[in-house]
Amino acid sequence: MYPTPLDGLARNPGAPIPILLKLLDTDSAFEFHFRRHMPVELIDAMVAHPRPRVRRILAENPHVSDKQRARLVYDPDPSVRATIAAGDTDAARGRLTLPPEAYEVLISDEDAGVRQALTDTPRLPEHLWQILLADPDPAVHRSAMLRLAPQRPDVAAALVDDPSVPDWYQGTLLSAAALPSDRFVRLASDPNIDVRAAVAANRYLPHDLLLALGHDPEPSVRLAASMNPLLTEEERATIDYTIRPHDRVWPPAWWFDCLDDLRLMRQAAESAHLGLRRAAAYSPYLPPDQLTRLAGDDDFIVRLLIAENHPDAPGELLVSTTIESQFITKYDQIHHRNFPHAGLAARVASSPDPHTRLLAVFDPTAPASLIEALSREFPSSNASRDPRLPLDRVLELYADDETAPVAAQNPLLPMEKMLEILNLR
Repeated sequence: MYPTPLDGLARNPGAPIPILLKLLDTDSAFEFHFRRHMPVELIDAMVAHPRPRVRRILAENPHVSDKQRARLVYDPDPSVRATIAAGDTDAARGRLTLPPEAYEVLISDEDAGVRQALTDTPRLPEHLWQILLADPDPAVHRSAMLRLAPQRPDVAAALVDDPSVPDWYQGTLLSAAALPSDRFVRLASDPNIDVRAAVAANRYLPHDLLLALGHDPEPSVRLAASMNPLLTEEERATIDYTIRPHDRVWPPAWWFDCLDDLRLMRQAAESAHLGLRRAAAYSPYLPPDQLTRLAGDDDFIVRLLIAENHPDAPGELLVSTTIESQFITKYDQIHHRNFPHAGLAARVASSPDPHTRLLAVFDPTAPASLIEALSREFPSSNASRDPRLPLDRVLELYADDETAPVAAQNPLLPMEKMLEILNLR
């Protein structure tokens, strides 16, 4: 439930333009960060709004088109331009992008903070990275080096001995850097377990050292070595490692810059190693045969990662992982383009799990009587936002202080109640 009815009103898809424009001058304008339905009139008003905070909110909304967001590259406030430049650092899912010409403008921005923010943008064209690496501002140059290190072994190597690199980043460098053999020898016997584990994940590690680290006394080092793509499946099978179903197993940082390397992804997807199959499931570029293979994997996390990351994830997989998931991201795949909404209610309405029963709300064919019943069982849920509710039920929810914020999101809420919310702020 959102804190106030005013916050709920900002998310109401039925709120008319005059109401939305009034909300821009309230603290609840922050809710436009999440709003899916963004009318052109609202976007125009946000682009021209005198408060930079409002313009930054628009810059961060993933439901606004690239073209509309690109209007902010000329914003007078550098914090707004930096927000546009940074985009979304999640390279695999839902990243915010801009048209190519927008990046050409931002790369020449007079404010170093804006140029530095560009280093957070995944998959910038190579010529822009070269400009950032040559930037005269030390902070911009350093940020570009740190961002490129996982995918550029030469950059990682140049930073390994840099005392100004934060300690938490050393593992990323050691797992990515192409280093001299004698340096690898010293690192492979380092007394620090984290150092050995990072080196064990390095693709440039001499093969004999990798095999030795596969028999390290520390489980974390052996696990890292077992996931190194330099090993054959036979060599991997000789390593004593353990991955339990609920263990979190993270690939090295360099892996996420190689998700479009289909040879590497195929090797991982076809491996008997559970950690590698999970790593492959992060890739949104998997071809159909590998997608099918991993969508049918025995491991729930593999299947869930496919559902979360692949644009062509099968509909049945999206439904089954949503039902089975116990994570806070349970409902994230509802808006996936392949999610089969129709018929969902019949499948979940009698489930003993309340979170699963609530999925019925996302079925456009679900009867109004079921939606109302769910709104009574779970009054602060999506059911109370649903336009299939009878108006008297919406008003009943609105009259209750606890459920008024969620009722304020219902498009059936009468105009006089919306105005009442504005006047009570």
